[in-house]
Amino acid sequence: MNNSSMDEDYYLKFENTFRGSRTEIIERLKIYLPLLTAAKQTSAEQINGIDIGCGRGEWLELCNQNNVKMIGIDLNAGMVQFCKEQGWPAIQEDAKIYLERQPDNSCAIISLFHVIEHLEHEYLLELIGHTLRVLAPSGILLMETPSSDNLIVASRGFYADPTHLRPIHPDTTCFELMHLGYSWAKPFYINGHNLYRESDPLGLTSLLAGTAHDVVIIAQKPGLDGHLQPEGSWSKVLNETETTMQAATRIDSEQQKRYLQLTDRCNQIEAMAQAAIDSAELAHKKATELYNSPIWKAAGPLRRLIRSVRAIKAAMLK
Repeated sequence: MNNSSMDEDYYLKFENTFRGSRTEIIERLKIYLPLLTAAKQTSAEQINGIDIGCGRGEWLELCNQNNVKMIGIDLNAGMVQFCKEQGWPAIQEDAKIYLERQPDNSCAIISLFHVIEHLEHEYLLELIGHTLRVLAPSGILLMETPSSDNLIVASRGFYADPTHLRPIHPDTTCFELMHLGYSWAKPFYINGHNLYRESDPLGLTSLLAGTAHDVVIIAQKPGLDGHLQPEGSWSKVLNETETTMQAATRIDSEQQKRYLQLTDRCNQIEAMAQAAIDSAELAHKKATELYNSPIWKAAGPLRRLIRSVRAIKAAMLK
């Protein structure tokens, strides 16, 4: 995205500082390669695509290296120049204006990575309308955006970028996509930090940092054949991460389970202790009954005789 008060290098430097290295982003984007493979099965040997808001060109690079002829569109001249220097095709232009010039049914995939949160709502709806027209039957629309479901993203991370306008509610966006004519649309919550979930699965960091930081909304244009299934094998590779509610439910469930286990153990210890007390009391009762019995009293002289004999033996051994 562009801002007239910012020089052309600003956003490139901003992404280098806040988004992560190109190598890191390319590695992260590889989760979408099975989707590209699935899309190829419904089209020609090589498919074409448009990446709106191409930025530093990570997705352009990954697609073109995997037999998908992808062109990038961005308002920022510095970003476009950077992509061209990397060897990937890019055009500096407003996305809606660019799509208006494209023929109907002329593109297999259109992507927007961390773009829609920069757009006014009315503009976004118009842009979605153009993507539906330009996509070929069974074409794929892919939109990744920060997940406002994650508490850190919603309260802090989202606002690090001064060009962000509003968080995107994925359910609303999916509704709008289908209302405008897409055959299906589904959000997938991704990019949680596994380290926090694994190291402290019941801790607060698991809830805050371990849940999905991004959400990708994938939609498909109606087609006569080659219809993808949202639950297909390609979607399994997205490595969906817990939402905040899923994480909270898991933590509550596990804590309740541990509470019940602790309660059960305490009950076992209490029962064992009570059994020991009962045994001791029974032994004491029997001993008291024995000491008070006529037999014990009648054998008193014999016990005294035995003690005397033992005393004499001990004296003789000295």
